[in-house]
Amino acid sequence: MIGDIRGGRRVPGPPKPSKEHQRSAQGHGQGRRRQKSIDELIAENRASMKRAEERIRTEKELSDEGKRRKLEQSWQWHRERHQELVDEQKATRAAKREQLERKVFAPKSGNQQSYREALDIASRVQNPNEMNELYQQAISVGDEEMQQALTYHSVQRGYQSIVEDYGKRNPQAAQALAEYSSPEVSPREMDRVRERLFSPRPQKPEEIRKSANDV
Repeated sequence: MIGDIRGGRRVPGPPKPSKEHQRSAQGHGQGRRRQKSIDELIAENRASMKRAEERIRTEKELSDEGKRRKLEQSWQWHRERHQELVDEQKATRAAKREQLERKVFAPKSGNQQSYREALDIASRVQNPNEMNELYQQAISVGDEEMQQALTYHSVQRGYQSIVEDYGKRNPQAAQALAEYSSPEVSPREMDRVRERLFSPRPQKPEEIRKSANDV
């Protein structure tokens, strides 16, 4: 229901999304059907925000205050859409990581205790040379759990030589391991910084920033 009646007067419901908002939302749904990436949808949302700003600023029937209010509404709407997409990206990534971790890094022996100990040892390795030395030792003695643990931590730190070698020695897990170690599923800190730089949330329009500074 658009509005509500309380005490004999009509209380307005939430503001109706503009045509620009509706087009953005429709594009989001269509993007799902076309299997667009979340990054593409985030970029589309920013572009939608820019178009909405340009359109609102040219609406001659609006006063400066009216334009400011509509710009703020549009910015709030697109900011919320951006956050929805970012949250979806994180949830999708986390679910994919969990699925692939079970496929690649479930302990082969089934001994959870010894595998946790191997993971703990691997987590305390200080540099790639030490990691590779332990990895080669694990291969020479046939310690599969230690190989898995060292490979797991190598993915997190970007030590590709160990990851690639483990994939060659375990071809049944190679495809899942390659997917798991990809930036899309397991972004390293550099990738996360790049995401923040090139997929920022929509910027607040200048008119709103000025209004806030005037208060």
